[in-house]
Amino acid sequence: MDDLYKTYHVELKFRNGIAGSMPLEPHLIDAHIDKYAHDVSNALKAGKKKEGAVSEEAIAAYKRCATSIFRMDDEGRPYLRDFQVCAMMLKASRVMGQWGSKGGLLATTIQDGGVIPDERILVMGEFTLSERPVAPMAARGGRQPSIAVFEVVNNGKASFDLQVIKNDALPDELLKRIWKVAENTGLGGFRHLGYGKFHVTKLKAA
Repeated sequence: MDDLYKTYHVELKFRNGIAGSMPLEPHLIDAHIDKYAHDVSNALKAGKKKEGAVSEEAIAAYKRCATSIFRMDDEGRPYLRDFQVCAMMLKASRVMGQWGSKGGLLATTIQDGGVIPDERILVMGEFTLSERPVAPMAARGGRQPSIAVFEVVNNGKASFDLQVIKNDALPDELLKRIWKVAENTGLGGFRHLGYGKFHVTKLKAA
């Protein structure tokens, strides 16, 4: 595809760790229906309402719903997906006020096949589990923090190839500017807590 796409090699170094964004609970719809059916906000309350006490099963269900993880390959290594990179680039371009020419060609280029990162992007670093209050929620007698548990890779690094279609919407200089803004847009989950931000240590045409 050399006549259609230009290939760049990208290397990232994460500044404050990168957090997983996949829910651990595999049956999200069933969990939501169960909470709705019992008019409660979480699995602990649903379990207590059904059984009259907080069971081990309800505790496990609550933890699953509160936990976010990474996608893992067959060797147990965390990775990001290609569409996460494209979504980040699109957000960065919109923050910059860049909409391209010819009726939004830049946005179309990024999200509809004009930008192709590697399908799986391995994240190398120190794998840990974090528990943090993430946002206040209504509680009887006041407000209290809700707790999230999520996997984090500290001192994370990632490298991958990025193919960019040869058109007028995304020239080399604009691509570099988008990635400069993307450093603070970030990747992965819990970006509002500071996770996922990075430095671009390499962005070079192959």
